[in-house]
Parts: sequence; C-alpha cells; structure tokens
Amino acid sequence: MPWTPEIGAALEGAARGDLDVIRQEVSQGISDLWRWEHDGGTGHMVTRQELNEVVIVVGAGRGARPVIEHVTRRALAAGLGLRTHIQRPGLRRIYEREGWALDELVMRIRPHGQP
Repeated sequence: MPWTPEIGAALEGAARGDLDVIRQEVSQGISDLWRWEHDGGTGHMVTRQELNEVVIVVGAGRGARPVIEHVTRRALAAGLGLRTHIQRPGLRRIYEREGWALDELVMRIRPHGQP
C-alpha cells in the first residue's frame, strides 16, 4: 500500500514525532503499511520484522482490537514474537487480553519542554 498525505495525517498523532522516519521506512520497504476495514471501524498500521519479532511501529483508527488479535495470532503461528510501544491505557488492556505482557518501562526527559 503506498503512503499518502491522508495516511500521514491519520498516523501523525500516534507517531509521536517520528512520522517522517516511519514514512521513509515504509517507502524504503523496511516497514509495511496496512489498512484495516471491518464492521467495527477502519485504520492503518505500520509493522516491520526484526529477526524473530514483529514490531507494531504505529497504528491509528477505530476498531483495532480484532486487528491486534489477528496480527498476534498470525505472528505467533509463524513462530515470531511481537513488540510494540504504547501510551494509551485502553490499548494496554486490549493487548493484555491478547496475552501480551508489560516488558519494560521507558523514562524520558527532553530539553525545553519538547513533547
């Protein structure tokens, strides 16, 4: 799926300042861009594979739960682990229902009050 300005706008908030890097990785074939559409909503997700692990880089949209369930099931069936970084408590609950567990905490400080 090709990157479009509309996809960029949809993913911008979830990308937390990394949208240009994510777009470049999709354009270079390092990461894959997916669109989901089902009765519960629509959205986009970017993934990449690192060794024996699928990384969910970013996602945004409505109805992510069945998508997360599907990605989890497919990766595990292929013998791959999964990793993602999230900030929203609601997403954490969705991932935990699919068997994911908290693995690390990230502490950060940025100069000049940058987000």
